[in-house]
Formats: sequence, C-alpha cells, structure tokens
Amino acid sequence: MKISKRTIDVLLPKCERYEVWDDNLIGFGVRIGTGGQKTFICRYRNRGMRRHVKLGRYGAITPEEARNAAKKVLGSVALGGDPALEKEEARKAVKFAKLVELFFEEHGLKLKPRTRDGYQHSLDKHVLPSLGKFPIELITLRDLNKIHINLAGTPYAANRAISSI
Repeated sequence: MKISKRTIDVLLPKCERYEVWDDNLIGFGVRIGTGGQKTFICRYRNRGMRRHVKLGRYGAITPEEARNAAKKVLGSVALGGDPALEKEEARKAVKFAKLVELFFEEHGLKLKPRTRDGYQHSLDKHVLPSLGKFPIELITLRDLNKIHINLAGTPYAANRAISSI
C-alpha cells in the first residue's frame, strides 16, 4: 500500500506494535505502537546488518516529508553512509559538561582551592547553562563570543568565564 494520510488514518493499534511498508519506496514504512502512536521509519541494510532510522512522528511531519527524508537516508546508504550509526555516534559524543567534570576530576586537585572554586563558579554560573548539553565538536567561537557578549555588563566575569574555558 502507498503510505499517505488517508492510509495512515485508517491504521488502528493492535496488542503489539506493527509496521506497514510502502509499496513504492522499499524500506519506507510507518510503525504503529500499542498506544496508537504512528512513527515513520526507514529500514535498510548496511554491511549485512539490518538498521533502521526513525524519521519522525505522524502529525509532526507529513507522509510526503517522511518519504523525502527516507529517500535522503536511502541515498546516503547507497553512497556508503550509515545514518543510524551516525546518529548513534552523535548521541555518544562527549558533551561539554562531561568534559568540565573530567577536568575537575583530573586536574582539580592540582589547582589551588581558590583557583578551583573560581573556575567552578564561573563555569557553573555562566558557561554550563548555555554550552553544557552540546557536544564538544559543535561548540564554535561564535558560541564563546555569545557568552562574552551576554556578560558585557560584568567585564571581569566575562573575561573569567572565557579564560576558564
């Protein structure tokens, strides 16, 4: 069956989750959960392993948007990529907050107590709220400048925050 708004609206939940696959685009489907939630998925094989990528929930994206996203995923696979693995690696990337934690575990004891407390205060108050959740690789000079500009009213704190990074 071709996955469209009309066909998805007809699908009802069962006692176990199940999937319905599109006839036109191999690997594109919709998963229906036991609670009735409908999620677009794309399934593919890469190096003999069956993988899948969630494309989005029905309602948040339309079937056509999901189909286009599935084409991009399948195109990436055809060119040698592995979108599921890339998402997994992105989730596992070291976040800035974890790096700060590791810094204080490794080097905190080497610092004088007042220096350590100053770094900790500056990072906790000014830097971690805005950068803590980001993977280290995604933090740019622009992000650091934004922190510095936001603290323009307190130049000492602004400079200390940047220097503690």
